Amino acid sequence: MPYPTPGPLFRWLPIIRLATVFLLLSLGLYLNQARLLTVHLIPFLGSLTAAAVVSLTALALAQRKLRVERFVWGQLTLDVMVVTALVTSTGGARSLFASLYVP
Repeated sequence: MPYPTPGPLFRWLPIIRLATVFLLLSLGLYLNQARLLTVHLIPFLGSLTAAAVVSLTALALAQRKLRVERFVWGQLTLDVMVVTALVTSTGGARSLFASLYVP
């Protein structure tokens, strides 16, 4: 039995994540340069790079027939991992990005 493909909304998730990664990267580097926020660059850049690579992979996989549940859980898990790495690399609980945990 073939599995349904993820709907159009799910195909937009990786694209939205790539745009968000670019925005967070720009914002983080600007705030670090302006000395408004201390950013540990290696984990910060590493987590955003990993998010971009996985998003591009997810974008390619969105065209295939996958189980929608697995696709969505993978996307949500990636989002939580990226936010956790971002918050951790920018100061933990005092981070400017800690509010990203709130839906």
